[in-house]
Amino acid sequence: MSSMNDNSNYNDERVFWCKRCLSLKIKSEDGLDYCDKCGCADIGESSFEEWENMYVKRYGRKFTDYGRKGY
Repeated sequence: MSSMNDNSNYNDERVFWCKRCLSLKIKSEDGLDYCDKCGCADIGESSFEEWENMYVKRYGRKFTDYGRKGY
């Protein structure tokens, strides 16, 4: 059984994201994938690490920094 703290492959996990706003909140309805945040249907796929690099480039901070003091 793997430990919850074992993140060795975490950054290699594939994620689906909105190409307009980079949201990870992708929904699927009647075979159509779309962003639940902005409604865009242009969806990308990459590793979490690749997505996070794009997010930092666009927004200037990591997604995981939201909710911390000052954001």
